[in-house]
Amino acid sequence: MTPVRLGEPLSSDVTVVLSPLPQDQPRPEPPVSAFVVAAFGGGVSVSTSVKYADEGFDRFLDGLAEDFHGWEGERVWRSRDHTFGVSATHHSGGHVRLLWTLRDSAVPPSWEFTAATVVRAGEDMRALATETGVFLTRIGLAAWG
Repeated sequence: MTPVRLGEPLSSDVTVVLSPLPQDQPRPEPPVSAFVVAAFGGGVSVSTSVKYADEGFDRFLDGLAEDFHGWEGERVWRSRDHTFGVSATHHSGGHVRLLWTLRDSAVPPSWEFTAATVVRAGEDMRALATETGVFLTRIGLAAWG
């Protein structure tokens, strides 16, 4: 399965991607599953496994795509285990700035890394939401309606 690139790198040249767990990594029991989120580039390479049980990540991105005209303030989504999160702000010129946070564990975090990406509002945000939804569906995690 092809990794999902979560927007274009901002000033730091760090790319953020979702990918399936490696085959040799233990799987949690259903209905919980997991995926890997990684950030790399600009001299950085970090990744963390995210336990996920239909926590609405796909719906969060769908909401950003639906509101392509913009919104005030910041919108935030975090995984239940707090190893992965994103905050989104809409900027003039029709761009959405996504600030991705990766942690190795919820309590206490021994490391935390944040990277910013940008996506054009409208069709590019819709494409990211769709690609992420397909990814989650393929690994059995997307919302069922």
